[in-house]
Amino acid sequence: MRRVIWLVLLFLMGCGGEIKHPLVAHGIFLGPAGRPEEVVSLKVPESWELREGLKEVALVAISPVRKGHDFRENLTLVSVPLEAGETSEAFVQRSLKQATRLEGFESLPSPDPSRWALYRHSYGGQPVQVMAYFVTRESSGYIFAFSCAPDDFAETRELFESIARTISVEPEQRQKMKELLDSLQKHDEVMNKHFPKR
Repeated sequence: MRRVIWLVLLFLMGCGGEIKHPLVAHGIFLGPAGRPEEVVSLKVPESWELREGLKEVALVAISPVRKGHDFRENLTLVSVPLEAGETSEAFVQRSLKQATRLEGFESLPSPDPSRWALYRHSYGGQPVQVMAYFVTRESSGYIFAFSCAPDDFAETRELFESIARTISVEPEQRQKMKELLDSLQKHDEVMNKHFPKR
C-alpha cells in the first residue's frame, strides 16, 4: 500500500461523480463484480452521497453538508492484497505504518487494536480524525476509513460504529443485502408508477 492511497482518499472527499454501479441505492453498497471487494456489503444513511473511487478505492460515501460544519463526515473503502501468511493483526499494523507518513500523524488509543485504529493527521492545513476499521478475508485486506473533523468526533463516533456493524465481507451476507436492495428498488418502481414525481 502506498502513501498515494491515503492521499487519494482525501482527494475524493471533495470531488468525483455519483456511483453509476447499479447495486448502489438506499445507502446500500455491494462491491462490484470482478474485483477483490466484490464480497463487501454495507449500509450508510440514505442521505449520504455514494461516489465512485479511483484505483484501489472502491467507495467514497459522504455525509450531507451541515450548517456550521466545514468538513463532511465520510467513509472510504480500500482493498489491498495481503502479504503471504499475513494475519489480521499484522495487516492492521502494516496499514498503520503506512498511515504514519501522513502529515501530522498522531496515533490515538483504540477500543480494539485488532480491528480498529484511531489517529489524526492534517491535509492542506485541515485537521482530520480517522477511525479505521479493518477486515480480512482470504487473500485480501479491507480498510474502511471513517473521517471527520476532530471537534465532531464525539458526536459522530456512534454513527461510524453503527455503519461498521453493517459491514460484511461474506458472500452470504452480500446476497441478503442484495435481496433487500432488490426489494427496495421494486418498491420504488411501483411507487414511481402510481405516484410519479412532478
